[in-house]
Amino acid sequence: MTTLAEIIQDLHREAEDQPFATRLVTGTVTTAEYLNYLYQLLLIYDPIEFGCQVQGFFTDLPGLYRLPRLYQDYLELAGPGQVGCWLPETLAYHQYLLELLNDPARRHRLQAHLYIRHAGDMSGGQTIARQVPGSGRFYAFEDLPALKSGLLARLDPRELGAEARTAFRWNITLLEALGRWSVTSA
Repeated sequence: MTTLAEIIQDLHREAEDQPFATRLVTGTVTTAEYLNYLYQLLLIYDPIEFGCQVQGFFTDLPGLYRLPRLYQDYLELAGPGQVGCWLPETLAYHQYLLELLNDPARRHRLQAHLYIRHAGDMSGGQTIARQVPGSGRFYAFEDLPALKSGLLARLDPRELGAEARTAFRWNITLLEALGRWSVTSA
């Protein structure tokens, strides 16, 4: 059987080649750039995790839930009263996620977005955690191997493969936008 990782393999390579992704894993991302990245993720993780929670996805995998840690990392680096600005690409992705969330027939597709984001946090995110400003609590998972295998066991590649590719395309779009933001904000 084909795995989700195999289905998105070409897109994964494309994402890794994005300049902003390279900056994350090599430790050359600035605090302002990383703070902006976290701010964008707040808007993306919220409907993904809420939709998966509504489906009972976190019942057996409570350690997968990232939003509180994401907020903690953002607040650790943000100055008093500092508020970011969502990029148009983030807003478009958020709108897409809300459309899935609000459609009971398609809500299960949020699991593909959870896979792309959270499996990435459990894999490459472990390298990113050592390279970025701040404590990186967002990337800290208890019993990572069990959590990762539990996540993969709950996902059906035949049912979610096409949506996983869509989720990864959104991820690439966001990485491209973050790269442009980094250049224009410098």
